[in-house]
Amino acid sequence: MNASTFVLVPGAWHGGWVWNTVAARLRAQGHRVTTPTLSGMGDRRREATADIGLSDHIDDLEAHLFMEGLDEVVLVGWSYGSFVAAGVAARMPGKVRAIIYLDAIVPSSGRSVADYAAPATKDFLATLAAESRLLAPMPFDVFGVTDADVIAHVQPRLVDQPPRTFLEPLSSIVGIEAIAQAYVHCMRTNIPSVREGYEGFRNAGRGKVIELDVDHHCMLTAPEETVRALIECLP
Repeated sequence: MNASTFVLVPGAWHGGWVWNTVAARLRAQGHRVTTPTLSGMGDRRREATADIGLSDHIDDLEAHLFMEGLDEVVLVGWSYGSFVAAGVAARMPGKVRAIIYLDAIVPSSGRSVADYAAPATKDFLATLAAESRLLAPMPFDVFGVTDADVIAHVQPRLVDQPPRTFLEPLSSIVGIEAIAQAYVHCMRTNIPSVREGYEGFRNAGRGKVIELDVDHHCMLTAPEETVRALIECLP
């Protein structure tokens, strides 16, 4: 198996730390792996402000690929990270070999994360943004996570999310359909927009699909299965 370059993009409220176990296992198999942390998240929490938007996180990932000199990358967008990955793929298609959506909403041009939520949720996010407040993490039962050790590890590392990252529409991503894509679905997740994203991707025949009988935090609760799935998704 030839070595690949994986760029693992975290979801909302998380930083690059969430990938530590999966990254180590991929590296042990000879792959190059980076785990960027986006503005205001993880160990960059001191940067957190309500003014940070989706385009700022796309800028972060674009700069990461440039600064690290990465080419032919496999972008893995987990959850909210799919929007960041798709945005960078549209900006830098020549650097992206494949996109893997890991239990994520499948984004489209001109739509925001909030557009896939209930109207009341979108209104709540708009209120937070107007009041310069941040969004607290969702409860773990939404993610399907029941492992007490994982919850104890994750909970203190979560950072409130800037609401504009969910409210800002994604710019045009026309053209990324030419990039190989795959989807890994975590069957225990209780997020309707994620489930709908998977079903839409599968039904449209957009690429390889893999189902795992795991929760949303598969990289922590089922790292070996997650690694196998990511490798199986390689074009």
